[in-house]
Amino acid sequence: MEHLKMVASVLIAMSGVGAAFDFGYIHLVKLKLHARPETRYEHTLHTLQVFLGTCSLLFIFCFNFGGPVLWIATVLVGAGILIEILDIACEKMSRRKLGGLPTFEYGIHVIASGTKLAAVVVALGIKPRSAWSWTAEYVLQEPHPAYMYIVGWIGVSTGIILTALHVWLLLAGRKALDQAKRLNQK
Repeated sequence: MEHLKMVASVLIAMSGVGAAFDFGYIHLVKLKLHARPETRYEHTLHTLQVFLGTCSLLFIFCFNFGGPVLWIATVLVGAGILIEILDIACEKMSRRKLGGLPTFEYGIHVIASGTKLAAVVVALGIKPRSAWSWTAEYVLQEPHPAYMYIVGWIGVSTGIILTALHVWLLLAGRKALDQAKRLNQK
């Protein structure tokens, strides 16, 4: 199973690099999705994605959880997938003024989402059957290898920063939109 833990760690690291570039540079710096009224809903979904992804990393890669906590991790992953579907559904409309979703960014989405899903499937799939029992201990006896913790904590640290930044920009954008509306009403 050790080799599968390495595979999951490499895949989640690849996903994290792609997601950090997409969320951190393309969305926030290049396109400034948080500052455009037509992409605010998309930015809100990205905020939720970063938050849920960070929580999922914490629950799956930073600790070797079992029992109800493992089921919570699985629900978080499912919620993240639902948010990704909503994001995909809204991008055509929200990006219309920007000329649509660039092929390069679409490619990053496919790679980051695919490697994340593969990493999570592998990491959850190698859990012992007993870990999925509601009566299993919350923290399993066998710890993750050090590299899995390191990759997990790097991802969680980056995720906390990106989540905080997304929330701050969401609130700042809301304030700017409210001020613009007040000015337009005068």
